[in-house]
Amino acid sequence: MATAKPLKAGSTGAEQFTSTDTVPPANLPVMIGDSGSGGTQGAVPAPASGDATAGKFLKADGTWATPSGGSSPSVITPSQITADQDDYSPTGWADCTTARISFDSDINAITGFAAATDGERKVLRNVGSYAGYIPCDHPDSTAANRVTGNADILIIPGGSAEIEYDGTLSRWVLLRNSYNPAVDIRGHFYSMTAASNQNAQQSDLTFTGTVDIVAGTSTLPGAFQLETLTSDTGVASMYFADSLLNPTYYGAAHIDTAQYVYFETLSNGTETYTYQFGIVPTPSSTTLAVNNSIGIRYSHGINSGKFEGFTRNTSGTESTVDLGTTVAANTNYKLRVSIDKSISEVRFYVNDAYAGRVTTNLPSAVAVGSRAIIVKSVGTTDRTALIARYTFTTTY
Repeated sequence: MATAKPLKAGSTGAEQFTSTDTVPPANLPVMIGDSGSGGTQGAVPAPASGDATAGKFLKADGTWATPSGGSSPSVITPSQITADQDDYSPTGWADCTTARISFDSDINAITGFAAATDGERKVLRNVGSYAGYIPCDHPDSTAANRVTGNADILIIPGGSAEIEYDGTLSRWVLLRNSYNPAVDIRGHFYSMTAASNQNAQQSDLTFTGTVDIVAGTSTLPGAFQLETLTSDTGVASMYFADSLLNPTYYGAAHIDTAQYVYFETLSNGTETYTYQFGIVPTPSSTTLAVNNSIGIRYSHGINSGKFEGFTRNTSGTESTVDLGTTVAANTNYKLRVSIDKSISEVRFYVNDAYAGRVTTNLPSAVAVGSRAIIVKSVGTTDRTALIARYTFTTTY
């Protein structure tokens, strides 16, 4: 039996379309998709322009959709990034699964990417000769386009990072990054803990004043203990390294330093001290006010007892930012300070979250290293800062 053909609308007889006729949509029944109780057969909806490229398929509900897990592989190679990029959305970004990006020698930033659907993933692969980075939760990109995280995300030549869009957070999140500062040799990596005493490349942790090692407790980690002792001008510090005080220059590399620290007793009006951590020229120095320095500091009389980020330029003029965390006794804090190669801003992270930045009174291009220091100014009772982990990293 021959296969039936659609009848022509308005025909008085059983006139059928021939194989060369175009069937008007009005002559065809419309497909009704399943919404829970089944559907009806008929003509499917026409796909939109670009649906084939996106790898869409017809769902049982009668709509065209992207396969679970993303669209078919799509690779783009945008032009080289030669300046910081905000709300980055190169041609083809919306549909790509891999972006082959490259940077110039300035080690520029991508502060955010055009938002995507919940669960969408993209691989960022550095095919150039220079590193780039993603500063997390950076205010220069729209909030929904930012990448959330606990540190600047470095993407080195030949390396890759995979990000996923979280619709609940309205942020991109980092899933993985091939960069490992302990393995990559395009810069310095210093990392010290009280437990191992030394675990680094080219590192030699050095101390001034009285420094002990204290055991961990049920709530606090074992740590290096910087002590002021009973002098009202007591000082103790730690830094990398006595054999090479200034291993890098501002403006030569992307620089990052971080610490895991707590304070047994807070500063107050009768027993006053200042704790300061960051990047300074000649870190063996034992004074707080060092020109061309950047860092995080704490004292009860500074920023109402909250951590404060600061920059100090070559003439001693400072800019500060409230980092929003009030310091409490016997509480672990993760502190991180990062400065870009272009010396355009300093970013501060507290407890795995972006806390603020400074873009004025930045240091000049001088030789620097990392230092942590506690300085007593009032009272003769010993005060301490306890540092469980300390790192210093450069990327060239």
